[in-house]
Amino acid sequence: MIWQQVTNHFFHRPDLHVNSLLFPPYAVTKKILEAITPESLLNPILAQMKIIKNNFRISNHFKISIPQIPSFPSKQLIRYHLEAIENWVNILQDSRGNHTDNNRRRDIILELQNGEQRAISKIITGKEFYSNTYGNKQLSIIIPVQNEEKTIESIIFEVQKLKPLEIIIIVNGSTDKTEELAKNCGATVITYKEALGIDTGRAVGAYFAKGDILLFIDGDFLIPSSDLLPFVQSVQNGTDLALNKLEHYYMYRVPYTIVTACKHVVNLACNRKDLGMGSTTAVPHAFSRKCIDTIGFASLLSPTLSQVKTILAGLHVQNVHSIDVDKINRVRPEKHFSQEGYLSLATQQIIGDHIEAISYLIEQKRNTECF
Repeated sequence: MIWQQVTNHFFHRPDLHVNSLLFPPYAVTKKILEAITPESLLNPILAQMKIIKNNFRISNHFKISIPQIPSFPSKQLIRYHLEAIENWVNILQDSRGNHTDNNRRRDIILELQNGEQRAISKIITGKEFYSNTYGNKQLSIIIPVQNEEKTIESIIFEVQKLKPLEIIIIVNGSTDKTEELAKNCGATVITYKEALGIDTGRAVGAYFAKGDILLFIDGDFLIPSSDLLPFVQSVQNGTDLALNKLEHYYMYRVPYTIVTACKHVVNLACNRKDLGMGSTTAVPHAFSRKCIDTIGFASLLSPTLSQVKTILAGLHVQNVHSIDVDKINRVRPEKHFSQEGYLSLATQQIIGDHIEAISYLIEQKRNTECF
């Protein structure tokens, strides 16, 4: 039922939970059939999307027990949902399905792509140390930060144990001493006075990085270097995208949050069930230089899009090590909290990222037999 949960959120009806026309009995008015056409019922998810889009009232207040829940072949189930998502996006003319981008500065990344000088902000080059720790490959560690003066020093000191070529700190929208502290620690510091929005800093860091292995972490909590090393070594040994293994969600996070469900369905849509909830939405993760050059640094603006592009390019993606970052991640009330009955801004943005990635997948597979 994970697909139904996800598409109801995609269609801005989280109140419907997993309820779906896939599971009779249900009743509709003649007016609905006239509006959506009876043929739409050949794909129950498409029919439900049209009912939602036409603002018909939907009630799910009645519950009955049925002897057996209808089952569908997995490929057919995925095809139903992808067709409905494609129609939804086309109707709205928005690849994110009208879900917030939360003030991401995509314009800055576009300017970097075009080589426009004004997009290049203040840069203080830090210490660089060439190392043979990873054979002939050099490591860049990229950390976007905003007002992280309490944690940035300890994080830099910890990741120095990995012997990177460079540590790149993207300071954006900070009003504290984060920039000064990072410079004093010997990091390369790229500073933007304005907030870039979540994930934009990763794309900026990838643009400037010189390494063959690019490790991405956050600046608001410390992860031991021993837990980061497997991601680096995996890319050293040929992986193009090394992901955080989030298999613990299967056992301990039921029912799934919508963010967890989104991660899973994108991997299913890409025919990578083996990745489970593995996602570039979660840190840490590491890319190969080959991967960044193939998908383009700008893809990192939308984490899930970068993952889908990597998979479709036929590059090597795998889960390599498990770190429960939920337990140590810093809570930001303005992003993570919401009024009762509403999704937080962070959740809305992540949903939009997954729609954007699925939209790209559908576009790339339009003329092929995807499922």
